[in-house]
Amino acid sequence: MAWHILASSYFDFDAIERDAEADRAPRHFLRYLSQELNAPIHQPAAPTDASPASLVDRVAAVFFADPSHWAMARRVRRQLAPGDGVYAAGSTVGLPLALLCSIFGPRRIKYAITVTDVQRPRIRLLGWMLVLLRTRWLAIVPHTAMAEQASRGFGRFLDGVMAINGLTDFEFFRPLPADGQDAGSDRHRARTRPLIASCGTEARDYELLARATAALDDQVDVKVCFASPNLTRKTRFTVPDPVPEHMEIRYFSFEELRTLYQTADVVVVPLLPNRYAAGLTTVFEAVACRRAVVVARSPGVVEELIGRELVEWYEVGDGEGLRAAIERVLSDPTAAEERADKAHQWVRSHHSAAGYLERILQAVDSAFGDESPVA
Repeated sequence: MAWHILASSYFDFDAIERDAEADRAPRHFLRYLSQELNAPIHQPAAPTDASPASLVDRVAAVFFADPSHWAMARRVRRQLAPGDGVYAAGSTVGLPLALLCSIFGPRRIKYAITVTDVQRPRIRLLGWMLVLLRTRWLAIVPHTAMAEQASRGFGRFLDGVMAINGLTDFEFFRPLPADGQDAGSDRHRARTRPLIASCGTEARDYELLARATAALDDQVDVKVCFASPNLTRKTRFTVPDPVPEHMEIRYFSFEELRTLYQTADVVVVPLLPNRYAAGLTTVFEAVACRRAVVVARSPGVVEELIGRELVEWYEVGDGEGLRAAIERVLSDPTAAEERADKAHQWVRSHHSAAGYLERILQAVDSAFGDESPVA
């Protein structure tokens, strides 16, 4: 009985670990999970791999996921033994493997699969196929509202549906020391204007951020880290054209991003409508750096942070509401610092990597009982 971990994209985990040890980047959660579970990490082929996809994988990809995901599923299937456990960091890798094992074996595999949107028609269809094939799996979704949606559908036939929210590396993303001196940080240097920071691409509305800060363009600077590990052709976002003079949008390295968070007066997460808790990583990273956050109201942890009055918020698409929220933060720095400190303490106690792993293991143990690979 053993664990196997599936990554949804290719990562150079050794390079990431070296950068983490050198304090140049956060540690990847899957490497942490691999070490804790003594489990191999399987991942799709590297982008530099020029090997052509097989006809079988290309045909399967017309229905769901990518050819590389199906190729990985076929490869991993041959390495599994009955009773093994699989943690899949995404439905595009977890569901193909579960389907192949259900048809061709081995049987009695237990799957814990993260699913960001249970309402997608193809995910619902695959879910029902696995139900009919009597496949045992636990769906891990990003917030309780989505867990309820899954439970009303095919989820009631699963071994479990659990809402487990995201996490961040609190060793890398950390507050600026009291003396303001941190590697690469310039917050101790005098600034003439407040700094508004933002990050990410998934469901981001940077046009709205540009409009909301237009009236403040001679009073604030806006810097956006336009990067995401999950950026694809299907990623939805808006970017102002042209970019206003007070706004900078570009790629930031992890070190630059940490400095951006640490030096910002407020971190804004402007979101387009979405169902999958977009922006959560940016919220956690900013809070880990003990920065004030303004975020569009959305389900899950964001709603919980709002309920605890740990972040400022506005309704999705409300430019005036966003501007007012930013101004509330900038007008009372002392209150913003106090709120950021409370948010930092709460998130750190609830969303560490160790806590995330513990909740996953508890969920798997609860779902599969005596047959759980946790034992």
